[in-house]
Amino acid sequence: MNYSNYDEYLRSMFGYPDMRMGTGSGMFSCNNFNSQFDDLERMYPETYRIIYPMVCSSCDSISMSMPISEANIDSMVDNIYDRVVADGRISLEYSSELESRDSKEDNKESRQNINVRPRRPNRFLRDLIRILLLRELLRRRPRFPFRPF
Repeated sequence: MNYSNYDEYLRSMFGYPDMRMGTGSGMFSCNNFNSQFDDLERMYPETYRIIYPMVCSSCDSISMSMPISEANIDSMVDNIYDRVVADGRISLEYSSELESRDSKEDNKESRQNINVRPRRPNRFLRDLIRILLLRELLRRRPRFPFRPF
């Protein structure tokens, strides 16, 4: 093989695809490689596209030097959830299975009480927000440089 630099040589030694423009084995060329990731980015659901910027702005507002407690995480999740509810672009309905179970209980209660129960928070959406928040905080944690002996 004819290598133009050391990086290309190492890539070939470790079995990485040839990243030179217009070369490589078809699907691993640089143009195809980037378009595959663009396609993956477009596959995220709309819920993620709405929530993730809110998560990023919440992470930007805290200092990474301060200790992060579970109470801080809970308040951040509550804050983001309230903003999502106020935004109104995400449907906060439960699945039909959960609704049918809840409606049976509601019918019994509504016969006894005229007052309708307040709508419960969507715990699945809260869990999604918590997962995205924890992932983003872990991604942003400070990395300590490797110190050789």
